[in-house]
Amino acid sequence: MSSVSLPLTTELLESRVTPLRLSSERTASSFIVEQVNSRKQDKENREKKKESKAKEKRRGARTLRYFKRLHQAQQAVWDNKAFGNERVWAIDKRRYESDGENIYVGKMFMVGTESAVFDMMAARVLPCNVYEIIRPGYCRLYLDIKMSVNDDTILTNDICCMLFKLIRLTVRTYIKMAFPKLEKSVIEGDTLLQACAVGERAGKFSVHYLHPLVVFSEVSCSMLTFAFELDLYMRQSCKDHAMHADTPDFMRPVLEKAATVGIIDLGVYNKNQQLRSIGKTKLDAQRPLTIVNE
Repeated sequence: MSSVSLPLTTELLESRVTPLRLSSERTASSFIVEQVNSRKQDKENREKKKESKAKEKRRGARTLRYFKRLHQAQQAVWDNKAFGNERVWAIDKRRYESDGENIYVGKMFMVGTESAVFDMMAARVLPCNVYEIIRPGYCRLYLDIKMSVNDDTILTNDICCMLFKLIRLTVRTYIKMAFPKLEKSVIEGDTLLQACAVGERAGKFSVHYLHPLVVFSEVSCSMLTFAFELDLYMRQSCKDHAMHADTPDFMRPVLEKAATVGIIDLGVYNKNQQLRSIGKTKLDAQRPLTIVNE
């Protein structure tokens, strides 16, 4: 079979091929460098996307293990209904990925009564980060109250003490209005736990309010509604105290910020909510919850 050669003239080539025209500011070498960098960037983006999918897959597996272990602990409580005081407790555990570098916080669950767990805490058998899983159907009132002071303000003991008194007075007054049949001795049976970063500039004010005698049937509905209305009442109380003539000058910006942003966290009223125990701190933190004295 004979080959046929086609005559390619200069005019024919120019008509078929569009020449690459570079501007005067872009040389051929700079164009090549841009192309190489673009390919490197595309490769990095593909690797990041692949790594993100792998992390998402591992996160999903961890979530599945978390709820499986939690369900096993809750099932152990439900199977032993004769021991009505038993509850589910969670402990933070530091865990590592397969590469040994990436750290994430896992959970270990256990079942026990309050007295048994507190005895283990006193004996320092348990680690420093223990949480109580809120039991459905019998939810004692709890409030997570927190706020960061302004950047130019140092969180002092005087500020904390005045906020403690204001919080306790405001919550007790609102409980009296919400439950008028409760006696004064019952309303005053509350507890304040604090983990404030005293002495730090723009320090975090953190308080847990607990009332074992005010009980709700459900966390994410009845108690959340109560906390939402209390937050509005607390904002108005902070605003009124900020404008009061007897309020010290160093408290006015703190109260004004509390009235603006609110200090009650409404995101802690979920199913299987974890509540940090007294004397315990978060993982890698040194601010344990301590009782606020009168």
